[in-house]
Amino acid sequence: MSSVTDYRDELHEAHKAARARMRCSQITAPRLSERASSLIERRREQLKKAKLVAREPKGRTIYDYPIGPRMRASTRMSMQAIQHFVALVYGVTREEIISENRRAALILPRHIAMYLCVKQGRSFPEVGRAFGNRDHTSVIHAFRKIGRSTDPKFVEKLAEIEAEVSSA
Repeated sequence: MSSVTDYRDELHEAHKAARARMRCSQITAPRLSERASSLIERRREQLKKAKLVAREPKGRTIYDYPIGPRMRASTRMSMQAIQHFVALVYGVTREEIISENRRAALILPRHIAMYLCVKQGRSFPEVGRAFGNRDHTSVIHAFRKIGRSTDPKFVEKLAEIEAEVSSA
């Protein structure tokens, strides 16, 4: 009979240990979930801050560059029309602007056309696809480069081209 009593005692001890583990896990589970939630929230905040600040000299982000008032979709010129117009102004073809060619004579018209498309409210990826399936970062580079130009003659010519595109 002692073997039955020993077995019962062992079983009783096992149940006590299991209940103790359950109580312990019931107490620590909320603490762990609170801690995990706070860690997740902190990580989300860090990611938000990282997304807002682009790695660029002078602490500028892409949002610091003036885009101006965005035009409604019904009043804006198509991207193909902008490409044709800029190509006509610079004496190149639309096909050359959207080609992979990196000749110096094509870079400026291509960048101006990209800049004008973004100014009209197109997204960077959308413009990249329209210009020979280029990456959106190429469009961002073109937009920044044209946007921060300081040459008075160039700025005046750009304003004329912009006015023509906006009035069309």
